[in-house]
This record gives sequence, C-alpha cells and structure tokens, in this order.
Amino acid sequence: MSRELFNRAGIVGATRVFALAAQTLTSILVARALGSEDYGILAFALTLVNLAAVPAVSGVGTLVVREVARFQAGRAVAGDLRAMLSTAGTWISFASLAMIFLLVVFSVLLIDETRRNETILLAALFVPLLSLMPFYSAILQGQGLAVRSQFAEWLLAPFSYLLLVVVLWAADGLTRLTAIGSGLAASGVALLFLYRQARASLGILPALPSGNINGQWFRVLRPFALLQAAILVNNHVPVLVLGVAADDHAVGIFRVAESIASLVALSLVVVNLVVAPRIVALHADQDRRGLQRLAQGSIRLAFVASASLSAVLVLVGEPLIDRVFGAAYHESYRVLLVLLAGQLVNVGCGSWECYSI
Repeated sequence: MSRELFNRAGIVGATRVFALAAQTLTSILVARALGSEDYGILAFALTLVNLAAVPAVSGVGTLVVREVARFQAGRAVAGDLRAMLSTAGTWISFASLAMIFLLVVFSVLLIDETRRNETILLAALFVPLLSLMPFYSAILQGQGLAVRSQFAEWLLAPFSYLLLVVVLWAADGLTRLTAIGSGLAASGVALLFLYRQARASLGILPALPSGNINGQWFRVLRPFALLQAAILVNNHVPVLVLGVAADDHAVGIFRVAESIASLVALSLVVVNLVVAPRIVALHADQDRRGLQRLAQGSIRLAFVASASLSAVLVLVGEPLIDRVFGAAYHESYRVLLVLLAGQLVNVGCGSWECYSI
C-alpha cells in the first residue's frame, strides 16, 4: 500500500508542483515589482475578494459533484439534475452580485485610502470568476473528468497569469492594477475552458424538474456550505486582521512568509487527493484495519516530506527571502519560522477532512 500510495502521490503531486512553481514565481515577480506596501494592499484586496466569494462557492461544488455522479450512475433523473444545476447557477449569480455590491459599499464608505479603494473595486470583478470556476469544475469531476478540471485550475490559470505577469515585468508595467487585470484575464480563460468542457461533456438535459427541487437543494447544501465556509474563512483571517489592524507593509511581510510556508503543506494536499477515493472504498467495505494502516502510512509520508522541507527553509530561509523577494521583505523570515511550526502541526494531524466524509 505504501508503494502504491507513493506512486500515485507522485503523479498527482507533479501537477500540483508545476502549478505551485508558477504561482510562486508569479508571487516573486509581483512582490519585487510592487514593494512590501503595495504588495500588502494587493494581498488585502484579494483576501476580501476570496472572502466575498465564500457565500456563492461554499458547498456548491461538493453537492454538484455528488449529484452529477448520481446521474452518471443512473440514480438521478436528468430533469432533476438540470433543475439542480439551474438552481445552483442562479444562487451563484445572485450571491456574486450581492457580494460585489457589498464590496463596493465597504470600499467607498469605510476605506479612505485611494490606493486601497481602487484596488478593491477592480479586484471585486474576481468574485463571479472565483464562484463559477468551482461550479463548472465540479460538473467535470462528477463525471470522472477530474483531469480536465485540474488542467484548468492547476495549469491553465496559473501559467496564463505567469505569462502575462512576465510580459508586464519585461515592459516595466507591473503595478497593483495591472497585476489584478492579468489575474482576471487568466481566470477568464480558465473559466471559458471549464464552461465549454462542462457543456460538451454533460450534453443537453431535458427540462423535467420536480416541483420541490429548490427546497431540497438548499436543505442538502447547508451542511456542505457551513463546513467549507469555515475552512475558507479560516484560511484568510490572518491577512484580513492584519489589513484592518496593521499597516500595508505588515500585510506584505506576512503574505510573503505565508506563500513560502504553504510549500510545506503541499505533501498533505497531495496525499489528501490520493487517499480520498481509497478511504471511500475502505469505508464501504467496513475495513477499519485497512483505514488505520492507510491513515498511518499517509501521515508518515506527508510529515517526512514536510519536515525535510521545513528544515531546509529554517537553514536557508533568511538569505533566500533577501535574494529572491528582495531586502524589503527581510522581516518575513521571523514570521516564516512561526508559520512553519504551525504547518508541521497541521501536516502531523493528517488527512482529517478526508476521514470525516
């Protein structure tokens, strides 16, 4: 089992590594071009946007995957699936527009600083993109077409963004606003790909909805939404608190440290993706001993990889930050040490979200 887990983790991890490499290089270029203060403004604006997308995206993807998979297995009526997808699309559209309105009100009424205002207002356009991409991705995943959805999320979007940032960097035109514009363009390309793939793969469904599909949908959505919303909000709280209570320089310093520390959790992300289907199978077979062996093996693999990378970052992290991100982010090293400790605890706890399904 450990060899099989290792081999599958290598395949899945390779895709994530490429994506993470593109995201890291993009962050380095943007951070160096903007400086710690402007980079902090950008990070705060994107954090607000990600939080604004929570009501629209929370739980929808998980529910769509489940319902599409039931339809593919012949256990759901095509009309009901069409009605559910229509309801999900309507909810996403309504929630996205509502959150964009709230972001505009928040920015205009509560933020006096011009640079923050213009950054938040432009970044608000990310909300529908961040909400619709998981929706169409879930349609593909429910049909067993996860590779296509992963291609859009892990390769097409980050590498398109990197390409645009490199062009702007070379032309000396990389600013807060052009960085956001590049991100919007890259996300739009990925969304268009997902939309076309989802429509082509699912085909045209007959309009035969049942009468109470909306009520059923919202009742089933609630637990999925609460769990995912808690995770998403928790991920963005530090930058949000710093953006409100501290200055933009502090936000930029923290964001650089956070981006480096996130590398340590990559092993857990990969293992989670690999073990999730196996956990479902073992649960179905009521194989508790197999579950225990899988849990122990996956945690050990993830922790050894994370601990090794953490040790390297502790030893060379300070000069690495100065050389790669610039001297303006020198203070990020002390923040990085704290975040590394937290990431190791997180990895050591294992794939708890997978075993809670």
